Amino acid sequence: MNRETSKGLPNRWLLAGGGVLMQLALGAVYAWSVFRNPLIKTFGWSIADVTTTFSIAILVLGFAAFLGGLWMRRVGPRVVGITAGICYGLGVALASLSNGNIWVLWLTYGVLGGLGLGLGYIVPLATLVKWFPDRRGFITGLAVAGFGTGALITAPVAEHLISGVGVLKSSSGRGATRPTLPPVQIVDRRRAITGILTRYIKIPAAIQPQGSLRPFGLPAR
Repeated sequence: MNRETSKGLPNRWLLAGGGVLMQLALGAVYAWSVFRNPLIKTFGWSIADVTTTFSIAILVLGFAAFLGGLWMRRVGPRVVGITAGICYGLGVALASLSNGNIWVLWLTYGVLGGLGLGLGYIVPLATLVKWFPDRRGFITGLAVAGFGTGALITAPVAEHLISGVGVLKSSSGRGATRPTLPPVQIVDRRRAITGILTRYIKIPAAIQPQGSLRPFGLPAR
């Protein structure tokens, strides 16, 4: 952080690290292909049915990210980040109730989960560019790289869990799918990271952007 930065404010590189970790958690969605064959074998769904779930989630992610960016201008990143965690957590958890009903999976993981993904995706991107007006391209690329790298971590973990306990959680009378469990745990970590990232919304004077780059919700000085 620049030496002229106001005393007591966080190191912006720590916030960047939190943003990357948040994107790593969100990037778990790209590991969906690991669950494809187990779900097909368990429920008898077609490849098209299972992959449509991922397609819906990514489609909703795009629209949610756009709307989330507009919403952040009114309420700030904290509210959007918390809402993202709730939506994504509910979407993933409720997907365990599908139990052979593909429409339930589409509506829960695809629509509700995708909504949470999109809202969460925009939070670190929009927040970090305010902290790094002098390195906007670099910090944006770093955050996006974190999102793409998420599958590298999630995929091997998911494969280990599936091979160990199967695609279904055997102890659940509702037939909850095992793939829903790791993302729920990720949501808890992502909420913590979101809190760290969005706690300090005020931009240090030494690096405060001007004009249209002024942080969300802050009046012009």
